[in-house]
Order: sequence, then structure tokens, then C-alpha cells
Amino acid sequence: MSGTSRYCIVFLLFPFLGGLLLADEGKDKSEQDKKIRLTAVKDTPDPFSPAMQETTTISGDYLIKPTDGLGQHDKSPEHRFFVRQTVRIADSAGNETRTLSTEKELTPPLGKEGVTVTVDSAWDGRSDAGNLVPDGAYTYIVSAQLVRIREKVKVVGETSAKSGSVTIDRSSPTIALLPEDGA
Repeated sequence: MSGTSRYCIVFLLFPFLGGLLLADEGKDKSEQDKKIRLTAVKDTPDPFSPAMQETTTISGDYLIKPTDGLGQHDKSPEHRFFVRQTVRIADSAGNETRTLSTEKELTPPLGKEGVTVTVDSAWDGRSDAGNLVPDGAYTYIVSAQLVRIREKVKVVGETSAKSGSVTIDRSSPTIALLPEDGA
């Protein structure tokens, strides 16, 4: 079998896309990296306090190159494109505590040079089980896929992962009252 004719069928339970996902099994990862590239990750606020109803936003900036229907002349309504961002969050011991998945739809055409897109994922300081996690430093790993929907869902590009860290701090702020001068 040739590398481009082999496909790996994966069943996904994404609430938005669902159904079958076809990924080019034979494609070289570096070839897919050329279609979507993760250029930066960041989080804000850091530190944050879930006890004060705060969330932190973990963002990935992506450079999307025009390809497979995203070119400047393709305005076909039968093509839909998404950036599907995955954020894996682990505690200081390396135990994965939460996985976030966020999708952002792209609107073709992207232009000759492509476009930069930011995808935001909000974390409320809870584990996948819904429990608040303890105070401390957490590492997050961000990656994404460029997904095309025509008749089927197909991954047309994947990024390499980038990581960052965020701190949870539920301690109450302290206020120190100082005497006025001359008192």
C-alpha cells in the first residue's frame, strides 16, 4: 500500500464534530506540521484562585497555511475547517489531572500567506472528575489538529506540542495597615 492511500479510522466522541475521523496514517508528521504550526502558548491570570471563582485561560497561537481548500480562491461551502486544541494539565508529580478540548472554526479563504489564529481553553482548577485540585504548580501541554470536514472528518495537519506552567493559589490576600507618618 502506498503511504497516501492508507487511512486510519478513529472513532471520536467530540460533541461538536462526532462521527468518523480520518487521519493520513502514511503522511510524514513534518508534512502535516507545515499546514498548522503552534507558535506560542500562554496562560492568564497566573497565579489564579478557583476558590474566588477565577479561571485561567490557556491560549495557543497557530499559523495556518492555505491548503486543502483553505486557499485564497476556495470559498466552497462544502468545506469546513477547525483548529482542535488539546490541553493536557498535570500536577508537579506528572499525574495528568485534566484534559481540555476546544475547537475554533476557520473561514476560508485564508489568503496567500495564511493566517494566525488564537484558540483559548478555560481551566477552572478542577480535575476531570470535577474536584478542585490542590494549590501548587501545574504543567500544561498544548497541541492541535487542523481538521477538514467535507463528507467526512479528516485531520489534515497536526502541531508539535509546547508546554507552559500555571499556579493555583487559594490563599487569601493579606492587607497590612501601616500607621500614618508622625503617629
